[in-house]
Parts: sequence; structure tokens; C-alpha cells
Amino acid sequence: MLFGSLASVVALSCIAVAAAQYSNVVCSASYSWASNSLNQDPCVVASYLESQCDRGGFTVTALSPNAHYIGPNASESDLCQCNAVVYSLICACAACQEAQYVSWHSWTTNCGSNTSESLPSPPPLGTVVPSWAYLSIGNGGSWNATAAYENATAGQLPPTTSAAPATNNNSHSKIGEIVGGTVAGGVGVLLLAYVVVLWMRRRRRRRNQKRVESFPFSRLSSGDRGSSAVFYYPDDHCAPQRVSESSTIATTPPTMPTAVYHQYPERYADI
Repeated sequence: MLFGSLASVVALSCIAVAAAQYSNVVCSASYSWASNSLNQDPCVVASYLESQCDRGGFTVTALSPNAHYIGPNASESDLCQCNAVVYSLICACAACQEAQYVSWHSWTTNCGSNTSESLPSPPPLGTVVPSWAYLSIGNGGSWNATAAYENATAGQLPPTTSAAPATNNNSHSKIGEIVGGTVAGGVGVLLLAYVVVLWMRRRRRRRNQKRVESFPFSRLSSGDRGSSAVFYYPDDHCAPQRVSESSTIATTPPTMPTAVYHQYPERYADI
């Protein structure tokens, strides 16, 4: 007889758990943080908690477009639906479907004395309530998705910090490589600049040397006038006269030729 009673209790517990697991909501991947440690989304967790006051189980169905969840009516309000924990889970369930959710005041309009900030009893077997669902709502407030997210992710480390010691060593070696490369690059630039300056100076020197060789008259100050010099006389309209190096350059104007007067016979005198 005792064995049969225990079997019945176990069977009822299994039925309740099976009924509580039902929810056809598909949450967005962006709300994966809202799931509990058993990877159950807030819709499933809410169905577990609300089933504690309903032997037949409580189903949280998906919302249709432009729809939202409302609080319990006067005839159905109970401690399992009128507490802040279930309200927070239902709000997260609506948010993960990209739907709106009502305020805490609107949710508890028909709750009366059943309104509570906490659960009426511990969670049933088969589920775990996430810590963010226990955050206080406050009078007249609403569920705070930002606060819930910060609470859910507070104990999680970013993937890049999981191997801190190895990353630290690698960072030191990379910093050394960067510094070494920078110094080597700076030295290379200085050497290149020095080579360019030497090349420019040598090129300028060669260019000046070519100018001296191309213009021999530039050496007149030292007495070297080249192989020959050309002088022009005002009386000579035909061609210049070339003189040798030993010729003396006249410093006075050339003398004009002396005028010659010719005498004509007297017979022309009377003409």
C-alpha cells in the first residue's frame, strides 16, 4: 500500500514536470544570456514556476505579432503568477521575442493581496531560476533588461581573457619585436639619408668641375686665358682677327689711318 502511494506521488511529480516543460517560444540568440544553467530560456522557467499552482501545468505560448503578455485576471490570480520573479521571467520571455512587456503595476492590477516580491515556494525539480530574475522591481517600476543582462554576465569572463598567462607572455614578446623593428627601421632610414647626402655632394662637386672645364675664361684671374683669344676691331667689318697668347692686348683704342691728299693737274683747276 505504501509502495503504491509513493509510486503515485512520483507519477504526479513526473506529470507536473513534463507539463511545466512545455513552451513553444523560440527566443532570439541575442537573449541567450537570459537562459539558466540548464540552458532553459525564461519562458520555460516561467512555465515551471506557474505550474506549481496549477496541477495541469501552465503553458507559455509564443506571442503573435504586435501582441504582449498581460497579468492574471481576478479569477486566476494566485501567488504563483503575482510574484516579481515570474513577472521578470515573463518580461524576458516577451523581450526575447522582440515584443513589448507591461509594467509591474499593470501586471499586478488584479493580484490584490497575492502580490509578492518573492516566490511562494522553492522552485520545482527540473529547473533553476537565474539570478537576474530575483532583482527587485520596485513600486510602479518595470523589468530592467539592462540590469538583468549585467547581472547575468557579471561572473562571465570574455573569451580572450581565458588564457591570461599565455597571452601576457605573447604580448611581451610582441612588444619586443615591435620595439626592435622600430629601432632597426630608424637606423636604416638614417643610413639611407647619409648615403643620399654624400651622393648629392659628390654629384654637385662633379657638376661644378664640369662647369670649370667648359668655361676657360673663368681662369683669367690666374693668368691662364686658354689657347687663343679673339678680338674684334671696329674698322674690320669682315672677320675677327685671331691673336696668339703672346700677343699683347691693346689697352688704347686703335689709331685711325692718316688721311692722304692727292694733287690733281692744274688743267683741272678751272673746271
